[in-house]
Amino acid sequence: MLPIFKAFAFQEFALKGGSSQPCIMSVKDENGNLLKDDYVIKIYRDTNLNNTSKEVYGSVLAKHFGLKTPEPILIEMDNTMLNILKQHEKYKNWNVTEGVFFASKYLTGVQSFTDTLPFKYLDEWEMGNVFAFDVFIMNKDRQLKKPNVIIKNQDIYVIDHELSLGVSKTFQGYLVQNYWDYTIKENRGGHLFRQYLWKIGKKNRITFSRKI
Repeated sequence: MLPIFKAFAFQEFALKGGSSQPCIMSVKDENGNLLKDDYVIKIYRDTNLNNTSKEVYGSVLAKHFGLKTPEPILIEMDNTMLNILKQHEKYKNWNVTEGVFFASKYLTGVQSFTDTLPFKYLDEWEMGNVFAFDVFIMNKDRQLKKPNVIIKNQDIYVIDHELSLGVSKTFQGYLVQNYWDYTIKENRGGHLFRQYLWKIGKKNRITFSRKI
């Protein structure tokens, strides 16, 4: 279960590059103490509330995969805070009601992933782990044009999982549809690390085996 804190103040509105128009907020704990760290809160319209649960599941599963992800929390936001939000031009027509929102710790000293950052500076095992994780959660939203990773001290942090876990068929149904090939190859250029992992895999063949 993620901790639930209370929204205190907006520090920045409508961060660039996010369809959910995330904000940076300061928050208070259950005792009313202001936390030293700020958090990036995802603002979803009422019609997209299911994305909040996907963000929660994605962040929890990422940790089980041993992946780094900014500390996730839930933030309670009441109508007073929402009225402040809706005064901003970006949100004035948004249908958003008070409730609990997904947020993650705002990391400083990071860089966004771009194609100008050579893959060779990143850990190959970590890239493979991210790839396997995204296949597992059917995440088709981590690709070169929208990496959804940030880099801190050459470590990969995965973020943004609202377009994953769109499960609507049986496992056999996805096999017939060959959905995983579509997820990692065909969607807007394919997975962020697919081409690089394929190239290094040709040079250094990786095999898995176990004794029965």
